[in-house]
Amino acid sequence: GGMRSAAGSNPTLTDVTLIGNAATYDGGGMYNDGGVPTLNAITLTLNTAQNGGGMYNDGTSPTLIDVTVSANNASTSGGGMYNYTSSPVLTGTRIFRNTADSNGGGMYNADGSSPQLFHSLLSGNEAGDSGGGMYNAQSSPRLLLSTFSANGAAVEGGGLANVDGSSPVVANSILWGTSASLAAQIWSDVTSSPVVSHTLVQGGHSGPGNIDADPHFADADGPDGLVGTPDDDLHLTCSSPALDAGDNSLVPSGVTTDLDGLPRFRGLGEPVVAKPPVDLGPYEEQDYGQWVSEGWTNLHEGQAYRTGFHVLVTKTITATIDEYLPAFFVNASDFYELALTCAPVEARRTEAG
Repeated sequence: GGMRSAAGSNPTLTDVTLIGNAATYDGGGMYNDGGVPTLNAITLTLNTAQNGGGMYNDGTSPTLIDVTVSANNASTSGGGMYNYTSSPVLTGTRIFRNTADSNGGGMYNADGSSPQLFHSLLSGNEAGDSGGGMYNAQSSPRLLLSTFSANGAAVEGGGLANVDGSSPVVANSILWGTSASLAAQIWSDVTSSPVVSHTLVQGGHSGPGNIDADPHFADADGPDGLVGTPDDDLHLTCSSPALDAGDNSLVPSGVTTDLDGLPRFRGLGEPVVAKPPVDLGPYEEQDYGQWVSEGWTNLHEGQAYRTGFHVLVTKTITATIDEYLPAFFVNASDFYELALTCAPVEARRTEAG
């Protein structure tokens, strides 16, 4: 295809685009068989192969940072990426709109592969058979603080399909808007046991802290109305149940920022805690109000409030507004029950207070 990294080669690539390449068998955009590349701000797009349309890894563990794998195709499996006995580490990776005629539209993991995905997005990937977002065969990836949105499979597991003793770990993540004829989000055969915790899963899934509720993405299909394109906005709005729903013990050590480079652990708990629970997915919601104390709150410019934000229905809420500018404030609708709704909105319906 576009590039091969063989045993003994450890290239570092930055700001490179591999586009429109083809391979008869494996790795349309890039084939790594023993080489351990480090890829930073790389784009693999419109590449084709039998397996691993965008990338094929064979017995290697490359590092991918801020990499985009989009619109690649595999005539068999692994539209975006195929990992064979490989464990790449993907941070801030966007795997969008890849297709596989068989399994693993976004990614296919086989024979002991254990990739790690952190702060990553898989959206709009499609599989002709199973595992629209990811297909795991005797593999156990770790998916942390990541979002699967609107992936699809014709048969099983629009988000994840797990077979042959696979045990993926999914934590502090979101799987939503995905379609398949059987088990739209996560499907596993009788030999496989995914470990899913503190994750929002459409249709639900067993495990501690899991949620089945609309995540309220800002704009999952973007202005163009197509999922898996660059204008999709998978940030959480302030009404999302995914806010403060994570488990900090499952966040890798040293993590202090999200996919945007903005602070993590921005929520406020009641009582106030030094390190509030992390938001699910790769983005931390940044617009927060002041701490509500003794039944009152003071709104300030640039601050937005969550639905029911630290307010009990038995309290009476009053507020003062410094300046009525639509860019600064949320839509105040119910001060005397659950406080403020989330926004922002172009105009306030009524004055607050």
